[in-house]
Parts: sequence; C-alpha cells; structure tokens
Amino acid sequence: MKTIVVATDFNELATAALREAVTIARGCGGTIVLLYADVFEPPAEFTATQLESVKGSIDASRLAAAEELERYAAEHIPEDVPHAIVVRDEPPVPAIVRTADEWNADLIAMGTHGRGAVARLLFGSVAEGVLRQTKRPVLIVRAPRAAGEKSSVVIPPEVEACRKN
Repeated sequence: MKTIVVATDFNELATAALREAVTIARGCGGTIVLLYADVFEPPAEFTATQLESVKGSIDASRLAAAEELERYAAEHIPEDVPHAIVVRDEPPVPAIVRTADEWNADLIAMGTHGRGAVARLLFGSVAEGVLRQTKRPVLIVRAPRAAGEKSSVVIPPEVEACRKN
C-alpha cells in the first residue's frame, strides 16, 4: 500500500478512516493523499456586475478549505507519515475516483453513515458511489448501528497485512 487516498468531510467517521489509513501507511511505508471535495458554487442569484465579487468569494472558499485541510492533516497525520492534500471543486464521488486514478492509489479510505435504503435513495451514498465507480480497494468505516456500539471497519483483505505491522 504505497498510496492511500483518504476522503474527508472532517466528521468523526472520516477521522476514523484517516486513523486506519495512517496505521496502514505506517505498516507498509505508504503516503496519505488527504482529499476534500465540494462544489464551490456561486449564490443562486447574482448579476453580471457581481461576477468578480462572486469569483473572489469562491476562490476564498477554496483557500479556506485548503487551510482547514492543512490544519486537519497536521492534527491527525503524524510527522513520520508522508502526505499530500488535495482540494477538488467537484462532487465527492467523481473527485474521489479521479484523485485515486491520478495518484494511482492502492487504497481509498472513507467513512460512511451507513444509512438505510430509503435515506440512500433520497440522499445517495458517497461510499456506495465510490464502490460502484472504482476497481480499487476501499476501506470503509461505518457508523455504529445502535447506541453504545463502536464504529466498524470494513477492510479489504489485501490491506490486512499492512495493518498488522
């Protein structure tokens, strides 16, 4: 596992996935590619005269996301684990798949809330979308299903050896 793309939206499940990825990267001498993806869109209503202002706001949002990602990486990735950060201006599923392809990732790591079928139908699932669109191994940290339970980790078999080192 030389390159691990970790998708984050800064929530606790994404952080748990990052911790798992760090363990794997350490065990196999890998690099973490920490990814944040969002569509930085202009407000619904704006005039042509506001175009430069809107562009500036979008650029400021991207910069703020990159700065937050840097802080998050500094807090959660030890200094001895090499990493890079990537901010994408696109929806999460294509951003995750594209980043994994561009970095020739050996693994994608991410958290999921594991919503039921109805919620998935209404809101979609980033994890499910990534699983459908990539052939790369995906490590998933699932939310607890009941109070008092811990999160569960679904680990591809080819990753297990790095996790034990």
